[in-house]
Amino acid sequence: MLQTAIRIMMTALGWLVAAILTLMLILFGLFKLHQTYHYIDILPEKLGPVSIVAISGKTHFREGCGAVVYRLSRRTADQITAEGQSFFHDAMKARGKEGSYYDHTGWIRGPIPPWQGDKGHPFWLPFYICTDLSPELMRKISALSENEDVFYSTRREAVTVVIPEERLVILSYNG
Repeated sequence: MLQTAIRIMMTALGWLVAAILTLMLILFGLFKLHQTYHYIDILPEKLGPVSIVAISGKTHFREGCGAVVYRLSRRTADQITAEGQSFFHDAMKARGKEGSYYDHTGWIRGPIPPWQGDKGHPFWLPFYICTDLSPELMRKISALSENEDVFYSTRREAVTVVIPEERLVILSYNG
């Protein structure tokens, strides 16, 4: 009798644990889906990324810092290569976000200078200290950012870098 009661409790406990784990996985999946759309909406429509390669960062109570690496379509990358900086003349507004917070200040042809940002922090600081992107990807992006064929734009608390050669867009944010 006691063994049967224990078996029933263990079965019920197993189902409860499975239900909780399933719910956690569903919530995590919904969060990741929301996160994907949020970060795609930050970019100008014209960049039209086809996917997200990596998202990494640290989030605090109100703000966070980190980086998102997007993959450009081959067509967009080729168009940027052909048109150069003129491609970006109308790529100043985020596709799905309103307000000046998401407006880009203008696009500049690389290389990205090793200068200090407006708050005295190194330009790429969020990219380096707030992410756990693979070291290989970070080295690749860092090396390519020194190239003349990259483009970057700043906005409040963020920098967006476009590397058409590798079909990458990097958003490094702090705030």
